[in-house]
Amino acid sequence: MYVREIEGREVELGVSGRLWRDALVMYDRRTGSLWSQIDGRAILGPAEGQRLEEVPSVVTSWGEWKRMHPDTLVLRPGRFAPDGSQYASYNINPDTLGVLGTNNPDERLPGKQIVLGVTHEYLATAVPISVLRSETVVQTELGNWPVVIAIVGRDDGRAYLRRVGERQLDFDPAGQDRIRDRQTGTLWDSVTGRAVAGALGGEQLDRLETRRSYWFIWATFHPQTEIAAP
Repeated sequence: MYVREIEGREVELGVSGRLWRDALVMYDRRTGSLWSQIDGRAILGPAEGQRLEEVPSVVTSWGEWKRMHPDTLVLRPGRFAPDGSQYASYNINPDTLGVLGTNNPDERLPGKQIVLGVTHEYLATAVPISVLRSETVVQTELGNWPVVIAIVGRDDGRAYLRRVGERQLDFDPAGQDRIRDRQTGTLWDSVTGRAVAGALGGEQLDRLETRRSYWFIWATFHPQTEIAAP
């Protein structure tokens, strides 16, 4: 999800019908530039090299979303929108990679493994959603940056720098959408990264960019990616 502004001007974006690295390509109707769905970067045209501002989002159920945001507005599909996903058969076939067929660029994980990818300062790591679901909290490092990744809902997650000032923290699960640091016992909201009770109450963890993706897509865009282990 992105803010649809280029150099401070609102633009409309549409589906170009093209693919780049097996991922959807958008175009903007003002400059005609082509934009990658995966990272929001303009890959061709007058805006080449610019990047759309990403808006944090989450993959969750309607019931869970309503619990978190009871006054939410709903973007309804068009009158003639098909029921279900047009890609249902593709999603469940583990041997089909890409629309026209492609190879898994990194055999460390199956190509169709769903991962939560995390980036910070040109470094990247990924954790399989299945691992995050079972562990609920995964701690790792991106270069010299200590990172915590926590499950949100059932099939998505958040990633934060696990530092407050000069203090590095270690985290354990503490219930639905909650984590607790071992150093002070403070309780944190894993959806927002804010401390909700304890010695560090009111503090805020710095959130990192995350993307839920097939492994073969993530590894194509981030060939040097690490894999976060519990």
